[in-house]
Amino acid sequence: MVRQLEITGSAAVVAHPSLLATVRAAAARVPSVREVICTGADAPPDGVLAFSELARAGREQTPVVDVDLARHPLLLLFSSGTTGPPKGVTLTNYSVGSNMLQTASADFSWETPGEDVYIGVLPIFHLFGMYISALKGPYLGTSSVLLSHFEPQLFLDAIKKHQPSHLHLVPPLVTFLTNSPDVDTTTLQSVKVVVCAAAPLGKQLQKRFCQKTDGKFNFIEGFGMTETSPVVTFGSRTKRGDYPGTCGVLVHNTEAKMISVEDGRELEQGEIGEICVRGPQVMAGYYRNPEATAATIDSDGWLHTGDVGYCNDDGFFFIVDRVKELIKYKGFQVAPASLEDLLRKHAGVADAAVIGVPDEEAGELPRAYVVTSDPAITEQQLADFVNRRVNPFSRLRGGVRIVDAIPKSATGKTLRRQLRQAAERELAAQRGAAGPRSVP
Repeated sequence: MVRQLEITGSAAVVAHPSLLATVRAAAARVPSVREVICTGADAPPDGVLAFSELARAGREQTPVVDVDLARHPLLLLFSSGTTGPPKGVTLTNYSVGSNMLQTASADFSWETPGEDVYIGVLPIFHLFGMYISALKGPYLGTSSVLLSHFEPQLFLDAIKKHQPSHLHLVPPLVTFLTNSPDVDTTTLQSVKVVVCAAAPLGKQLQKRFCQKTDGKFNFIEGFGMTETSPVVTFGSRTKRGDYPGTCGVLVHNTEAKMISVEDGRELEQGEIGEICVRGPQVMAGYYRNPEATAATIDSDGWLHTGDVGYCNDDGFFFIVDRVKELIKYKGFQVAPASLEDLLRKHAGVADAAVIGVPDEEAGELPRAYVVTSDPAITEQQLADFVNRRVNPFSRLRGGVRIVDAIPKSATGKTLRRQLRQAAERELAAQRGAAGPRSVP
């Protein structure tokens, strides 16, 4: 929190009472912060301003502010981007407003204004949750039932009570609904549209989810990032195709191209490469960080997403993996997401994550961490299941580890860094007990 306050030069912080102590401790270390404001408390502690008092004062004064809608920050959300520590993403009225119009157009809006109901279970500090509950929902006149946090029974009770027309999910929530014994074919009977984003889902998990819930809803995946306000591709109401696993087509006024992850040359349609996008929804840049901005947005205005994917002949996009997460085995590139999707085909696999573990001879070896739903399954059985179905360089030569849970962020992204750290500790212990081994 201190780092973000220092980077932004914030003058004030608004805090929920449950976080007030943490916020005050951080604010005390940042000279630019002059006010700490607390919501939901008419009698806050000394040195803290009540939000209700701020609102009252605001009704009595109308400050004149000179705002450049295309350049000045509307939102500063912190994102790691394609690499490195989190950076302040400068989203403007122009970029966010453009994306609102892109996704609320007749081609991409699946809502009926004034009639639909959302369950707001996604964290609003993340742009996916903020976009749905605080921006697009109010713009379309949608009712949003906000949950303070995810708790299985709370979530299921909210669905039963409020009968949502739309569910906005991330992969861990899809996994929960798929595996929960409390979910059956009647649980989502009111739902017309399910949207999943923030991280790759995988065709097998989507298939199991729809079978479990007897899904008569439209299942839509989208692609985007904080740096694109956030939507780049989405399911179209007018351009339909039977392409499981697609994250949709480009929203209006948006361009995309794929470039080689090896040499940066532009690829032909259908070839797999890093996705670059250009459009009005692209951020103004990273706040007070011109070097990171120049490394992400090139001189022609193309934002390099760090995501690897392709576009088929009908214009539908597919995400394969992240550039920085590709495993390099003896010069071959292995996409973890494809191996994870294959593992989920196994009836006894509840969740999976694949990383590359260091190896002196091969560079990296693919290793799977798996959560099973059948205690009788062995690590070797899972390795054999995968290795019989993939090319030689994609085999799980780094082995399989059965674990209780896959570490995930609040927005559903697999925390591969934690898995790599665990693997490095294991390898270090092995090196201490034995000599180097050869790679088959």
